[in-house]
Amino acid sequence: MNFSICKIIFGSLKLNDFLAVAANLGFDGAEFGYDEAIACFPDPRTLEQVLSAKGLRWAATYWGAPWHLKSQKASLIEEAQKRARYMSEAGCTNLILGPPPRFDGYEEDKENYLIQAIDTMTQVAQIMSAYKIKASLHNHYGTIMEGPDEINYVLQNTADRLIGFCPDIAHLSVSGIDPLPFVQRYVKRVAHVHLKDAVKPGEFVPRNEKWDERLRDLGKGDLPLVQIVKLLKDHDYDGWISYEQDRPQNGESAMESARASKSYIDSVIKPSLI
Repeated sequence: MNFSICKIIFGSLKLNDFLAVAANLGFDGAEFGYDEAIACFPDPRTLEQVLSAKGLRWAATYWGAPWHLKSQKASLIEEAQKRARYMSEAGCTNLILGPPPRFDGYEEDKENYLIQAIDTMTQVAQIMSAYKIKASLHNHYGTIMEGPDEINYVLQNTADRLIGFCPDIAHLSVSGIDPLPFVQRYVKRVAHVHLKDAVKPGEFVPRNEKWDERLRDLGKGDLPLVQIVKLLKDHDYDGWISYEQDRPQNGESAMESARASKSYIDSVIKPSLI
């Protein structure tokens, strides 16, 4: 089991600088966007060399797209080919499939939108698989794959070998899902993990409230993070656990939040796995 850090908390920080931060904090890998990667490192082999020199690997990259729109399918398939080649040469073996935001009219035709999303994501996953890259569904509050019925529908109508599950622990919680039993249900499907903490576990955040106000640095919320990671270990999970925080917490800087969460990983999470 390896631990990485997602770039999102550091916002517009340049990729080179973020990689230095990830290495200095002692993470095994870094998670960042394809667009940032190709802009900074047009040659993927150079990116792999830079990561290796810092003792890092490219843990995963997130791709949010309108999978549900048939009109976008051809362009997404074409884009997947480019991304797969680049990711493979840079040593990245995990693609996180991010669902599109919820929209007016979605509820009235939910199943058909999900069917189209499954079709496009499956074809993208097939392309990735040819390059030895695993695609995984990421749950997210405020998207068309937010609640248990939607996540279940997608996972139950896709092939395990092609599409894994990347549970975002806090997004499960703010979407009204008890994270531990839900991860347990799909524990053999987990291919990547986004680890973040939150308060009021399993209580849905009303649409008129800000879901990210529920978030906390690791160990400072109420989610059973240790139990979830131990559950994964007990079922022989040996992939990445990515610390992800959407914004700095409690008036801290991004670095302070990241340090606090890395300290929790080192002092609580890792010892619990021995």
